[in-house]
Order: sequence, then structure tokens, then C-alpha cells
Amino acid sequence: MKLFKKYLFFVLLIVMILGGFFFYHKQSSNPELVYWEYMINQDPKPKHISEEEYFLGNQEGMCWRDNKVYSKDELLQKAKLQFLMYIEKKIDDYQYGRVLDASEKNYIDTDVICQKNPLNCQLYQSKLTLKKNELVEFLEKDDNVDKIIETARQFSVEQEYMENLNQTYIARYHNAQEFFPVDCCKIQKVEQFIDFTQSKDGKQFILLTDKLSKLMQQKIVKNLGLNHALFLVNSIRTHIDIQNTPVFRIRNIYDSSVYEIFILNNCGDIFPISIILNKNW
Repeated sequence: MKLFKKYLFFVLLIVMILGGFFFYHKQSSNPELVYWEYMINQDPKPKHISEEEYFLGNQEGMCWRDNKVYSKDELLQKAKLQFLMYIEKKIDDYQYGRVLDASEKNYIDTDVICQKNPLNCQLYQSKLTLKKNELVEFLEKDDNVDKIIETARQFSVEQEYMENLNQTYIARYHNAQEFFPVDCCKIQKVEQFIDFTQSKDGKQFILLTDKLSKLMQQKIVKNLGLNHALFLVNSIRTHIDIQNTPVFRIRNIYDSSVYEIFILNNCGDIFPISIILNKNW
């Protein structure tokens, strides 16, 4: 009898150990925590700092990696700089064909996200890149396309951008307004989505100013019609209180339910997250 009790005790002990190990493994490998762990790893807790001091410092805005509390303006500039690098990577993907074009029903980023705290710089308006679709086909048939491209090349920022598709260009331009004519925390109008097009050889991307974007948009509207699905006048609400609208999505461009949010940590690092919506807009 005693031998049986000892045997039962050891069996139960092993079951408890295995159960605890399984529970711990399940919790530690929770997919929902993977993103959080990635963020923490970008600015980990120093070994000589207690957990309590670490949490208090985080609340006060401490960047442990740099041993500094950045001001709001400094964080905003850091976020803009990293966002430009993020966009540049996308442009590089477009240029070298790593992204399907619109004609192949690929839902490229055309969403605008805004969280209530403008410090996080979480409202980003993606540039609508149209590749091998109505826009490019129209421009290829237009006699003035070479003139438009040549005009764009006369602007120093555009010319330098085309010659320097790399991070050294980003390092020299810390002001987002000099890189893109777009404010990170404002809703833009329809014509400001036409900031990129391809040269006729398909190898270069032309970065256009507001003036050139509006010119191209006028030509497209004239050719395709005001109510064309790509450029519906009512597709973007211009009179909107951003503070009362945590999520703003551009409609009638792509029927997509995926958008991106950018989270900012205390060091100025931004982390894009893709989120799928389950409701109609």
C-alpha cells in the first residue's frame, strides 16, 4: 500500500511538472506577445536597474538605450526620419518588382491611420503608387509626359532623390517636409496622392511636387472622367476632426480591410503593425 502511494505521488508530481512546463511554454510563446517582446528588445532593461525603476522610467519617457528622455519635438523628428526610411524601403520594393501592381489586384498601402495622441505621429497618408494601370497607361500615351518628367527633374530634391535611392539620402534630410510634401498629422486632398509615377523606361520613380501632382491629376481627370473609380471626388473626407477620429480610411481606391498603425517607443523607434478590420466602412 505504501509503495502504491509513493508511486502515485511520483506520478502526480511528474504530471504537475509537465503541466507547468506546458503552461509556461504556451504563455511564453503566445503570438500576441511576440510583437511586444520585439519592441522591448529594441530598448531592453539595463541589468543594474530594478523592475520597479524600469517601469517608472518608461512612464517618464526614459530611453534606456540612449540614457536620455527625449522631448516631444525630438521624438517627432526621430519618428519622421524612421518613417521616411520605411517608405524608402517600400519604394525600393516597387522599383525592383517585389510588389504586385494595382492591375493584379494587390492592395497596396492606401490607408490613413491616426491615433488621438499626435505625439506618436500615428497619422500617415500613404502615397498611391499606380503601376501599369490607367494612370501609367494614360501618361504613356500623353505627348507631354516627357515634359512633365523633365520638369520634375529640375527640382533639386526630386533630382537628388532619383540619384540617391539609399539611406545616405535620408541621413541628409531630417525634415520630412523636404522629402515628401505631406504633413504626418493632416488629411490631404485627392491630388496629393499622385506623388509617384514611373518614367517611360519603367526604371525610375519620379517624386513630384504638389504643383506637378495637381497638374497630373487634372490631366487624368480630364482623360478618365471626374467620377472614375480611382479618383472619386468624395473618396476622401476633407472636413474631419482628427482628434475625434482614431482611424481614418481612404475609401473607393482599393477595397481593402488591412491598414497599418505605427507605434512609437521612448527612443523614437516606430513599429508598423498590419491590422485586419472586420467591419464595413
